Amino acid sequence: PYTVYTRKGEAWRLPAQVEYSKLPDTARQAFHELTFRHLADRGAECLAFDVGRFERGSRYRDRQTLPTPLAAFLRSAPWIALDTRDESGFCGAGDCWAARTRQGRPPRFMARLRDAESALVEGSQELANLVFGVALQLRDWEANDTATGRLRALAAVGAALAPHDRRDFHPEYRRAWNDFADLDIALPTDLELAVNRDGRLEALAGDVTAPSTVIVTRNAQAFDARVLASAGHALLDVGDAPTKTITERLAATGRFAPRRLDGIGVQLLVDGQPFVPTTGDPLLTSLGLDWLPEIVLLGHELLAEGLERGIRRSTVERGIRAIRVRRCQSISLMVDGQVVSQSEDMASYGVDHDDLPTLILADRLHLTRSLSLIHI
Repeated sequence: PYTVYTRKGEAWRLPAQVEYSKLPDTARQAFHELTFRHLADRGAECLAFDVGRFERGSRYRDRQTLPTPLAAFLRSAPWIALDTRDESGFCGAGDCWAARTRQGRPPRFMARLRDAESALVEGSQELANLVFGVALQLRDWEANDTATGRLRALAAVGAALAPHDRRDFHPEYRRAWNDFADLDIALPTDLELAVNRDGRLEALAGDVTAPSTVIVTRNAQAFDARVLASAGHALLDVGDAPTKTITERLAATGRFAPRRLDGIGVQLLVDGQPFVPTTGDPLLTSLGLDWLPEIVLLGHELLAEGLERGIRRSTVERGIRAIRVRRCQSISLMVDGQVVSQSEDMASYGVDHDDLPTLILADRLHLTRSLSLIHI
């Protein structure tokens, strides 16, 4: 109590920081811009200051470095203005993604930094080191050590993505798995997986009491993978990541029962026999559905998005008219010599074949207008 401590450096606080929670969104956006400009101009000096007995010798100064009021605010408040495709808002630095290069920016469906401030970060290594460091803890989308965070964040948004966003989702999710495999760390036990099932993305949480089966593949577009996914099995696409490493870490959580698809044979069985497409099967349009090509062409013209719009009408019509139909008693799958789906689980399946695409239907299904359009 009889020792005088003095300060070195300034204990920074920005205008409107104290009143921030009462500000309208327009003022919060202005505060966001002001803060990044201030950080770019002043650097780390505005985030910390020292107190100590500086009049004494170096051994007795008891020098302590403390965060400034500004630094404490920036680490705890939702002050960053987001730049997402479908919504605007604010979040804390620990929940916002950015990158050190323009090419590495996170996709727009993620909670990410706005373009103007991203350009500031990308143009200054000093500023990038500051915002991605312990002072602010902004999330670096390019850094290998954020792989687990990216896996968690991507799985959280995957199921709700629009079809045009899934084209960006899949390569980002594969890269995150590849980066995670390079890290010598365990998979968090509460991590959800973004899996493909029956043509849809869904979040799979796993279960300790009854581990969820998940099939790990490096190519979700391979025939084997597409067959299993369309039959309702959870397919985890890890891209170039080593599947052995991924399956071991998934199994270690106790919540998943992973199986590697690479090296395992998958067969589609129709009435107990391997399916082989043939010209002997009738065309779909010959079964009272001669109107179907016109309906599909109309749907393509009105509803096609993105790359779909580049497909010619003649290509779409030719594909529809090539579809054949196979009737059967049962449909099942054999993986690694074992039947993994029974006939009651699969009433229909569409085989994507270059020359003989075939719609396989169990006899208990009646070929109706709705059923035809669903499979097309």
